Amino acid sequence: MYVPEVDNVLRRWGLNPVTVGDSREVLEDAFTTGVMSGMGVYEHSLIIRLSGYGSIVVVGCSHPGIDNIVRRSRELLGDVYLVIGGFHGPSRQQLDVVAKYSRYVCPAHCSGDEARRYVSVAYRDKYCDVKTGTVINLPMG
Repeated sequence: MYVPEVDNVLRRWGLNPVTVGDSREVLEDAFTTGVMSGMGVYEHSLIIRLSGYGSIVVVGCSHPGIDNIVRRSRELLGDVYLVIGGFHGPSRQQLDVVAKYSRYVCPAHCSGDEARRYVSVAYRDKYCDVKTGTVINLPMG
């Protein structure tokens, strides 16, 4: 959704905003899912291509559904290596989809304690306990 007031503020700060609605590469090996909507909210997620391993999907609050975001990411770039960010209180079924398609699952902030607990038990080898400032050292293979 284009918001001219935001563009005006960014231009006053000396930035040159570019409105992007569709999925595309925004920097080398960095892609947007394109605008996705859910719960009346529009958002993008970031997909980083990790050569030889798949991709890392970085989400905000996942209003469109973390499962839908992961599916879109797979459609765009194939295998998903890691998903990290807020999953917005997902159902177990949504978490099962994420775990099915991703090597590592890192639910943060608005994911909720139940989501973190479920993934840490049901998918122990895939779970990453993260919070702001966490450094993640994962095997690349």
